[in-house]
Amino acid sequence: MNDRFNTENEDNMEKEKKSKIKKILVNLTIFILLIILTFSLVLKDQDVSQIFSVAAKVKKQYILFAVLAMSIYILGEAVNITRILKELGEKSKLISNIRYKKETEVVTFQGKEITLENLSPVFTPEQEAVKRRELEQQLYEVFRKYADKRQKEEAGA
Repeated sequence: MNDRFNTENEDNMEKEKKSKIKKILVNLTIFILLIILTFSLVLKDQDVSQIFSVAAKVKKQYILFAVLAMSIYILGEAVNITRILKELGEKSKLISNIRYKKETEVVTFQGKEITLENLSPVFTPEQEAVKRRELEQQLYEVFRKYADKRQKEEAGA
């Protein structure tokens, strides 16, 4: 009985692993195709050989500086998130605040499907609960402020 369960469990894990690899390859292919499409649209009226010629002449120090500046920016965001979480009494590691999760939702508006994507920092479940409570409290304050204002306007009219 136990051997059968272990075999089934291993089979399921193997299927999940293959499915995950397949999903990654499909997403990578779509990503590469989108990059090709984007560059072909952006560069359709340009002399590509001239662009490559100019890019080859760029000093490597400038490219290195740009990568360094981007890294500093991302690190600064992580430091700010860590400080905010610390002020809220949450324990958080700097490296975990660099990661983001992507949420995608397809909505219909005026008969057209629109894809919405949201990037947000990855939080622990406890941090997520604190953020949710904080957001709910802030929304409550906003609604209460306008409800009080409306009640005063209706009482005065």
